[in-house]
Amino acid sequence: TVHEGSSEQPTRSYAVGGGFAQVADNRMILIVDSAEDQGEIDTVRAEASLKRAMERLREALANKDIDIDRAEASKQRAEARLKVAHTRGS
Repeated sequence: TVHEGSSEQPTRSYAVGGGFAQVADNRMILIVDSAEDQGEIDTVRAEASLKRAMERLREALANKDIDIDRAEASKQRAEARLKVAHTRGS
């Protein structure tokens, strides 16, 4: 997750996926694969994605054909989206 503004009083929050950050002179530049504004996150969809990812991870324990890294990445994306979505109004 990335917060715009100060850490004490962020003005906006984003769920980001994969990429790079450069920090210099009290500024940060992000180059990311995806960024989703907290106001655009559909929590019902994110919760369903998290549930699917958790099921895939459980299945991966018994089935070697399931890509565990992909399932873990899906889980982490859903968790980040939910974390950002739940910062609304706090």
